[in-house]
Amino acid sequence: MNNSRQSEPGRFLTATAKGPRDEQQDAVLCLSDPEQTRAFLVVSDGVGGNTGGGLASLSVIESARIFWDEQKGKFSNPKSALATVCELSHKKIREVGDKQAHSARATIVALYLTSTEAHWVHSGDSRLYHFRNRQLVERTEDHSVVQILVNQGKLDEKEMGSHPSQGVLLQCLGGDEYPPPAFGKAEVTADDAFLLCTDGFWERTSTKEMVQTVFCLRSESSDYLERAVERAVERNGPKGDNVTVAVALPIAEKSPDSTKKGSTRRPILWVALVLLALCALLILLLHWHP
Repeated sequence: MNNSRQSEPGRFLTATAKGPRDEQQDAVLCLSDPEQTRAFLVVSDGVGGNTGGGLASLSVIESARIFWDEQKGKFSNPKSALATVCELSHKKIREVGDKQAHSARATIVALYLTSTEAHWVHSGDSRLYHFRNRQLVERTEDHSVVQILVNQGKLDEKEMGSHPSQGVLLQCLGGDEYPPPAFGKAEVTADDAFLLCTDGFWERTSTKEMVQTVFCLRSESSDYLERAVERAVERNGPKGDNVTVAVALPIAEKSPDSTKKGSTRRPILWVALVLLALCALLILLLHWHP
């Protein structure tokens, strides 16, 4: 019996838009076990406008779905499992490309999440962002020319999305050789959130806006995500890219302004203590006789 399913609105959500492109070359997968204690999120982007880009990204999603089903939604060795997904996807892309006589290639970013651990893999410039308590903990580093420029201090990270060489990748899935992907992992708390996306999203979306999307009220999360995708499409302009996002919201649901409330209580308390101290000092002075 297959226990995988497309997750219902809740912690794990996806949103995608074709934008002004003629073809949707992004693809996304969002699966969880029935109790939503484990989840598998995958985002893929057909590379460089290749004619086989759409088929390539769909091949990644199909390979990931089949593997999840075969494993019954539980990866006993997450890093090995994610490596296998990449290898299977690469092989599938090559098979599809050969049959269609297309140059099929695609990025991948995939997250396997439990209540205590997160494991991820990526190849290309589709990204994973890891947040905790509304702060960015980590993001994946693109396999791209502009990422090298940033690492060398020749380019500011904020300029990556608008650089002429953005989209020039050093590796992805498909092609003659299989490039080893990059892996990451982290312990997970109830205040952790993850966002996976294609370059059509991160190029036009700040981390502050991502925080607002993944730390909103659960009841408003779908609307926030849809608006974030629509905003990216609008900012990309008439020659913009496809846009795709998958998110894993934090287990602990907090009001978006709860941090602000907590931060304002402390100054008020200090002001009250200072006033009390001043009053005590004034009383002492009034009753003091030299």
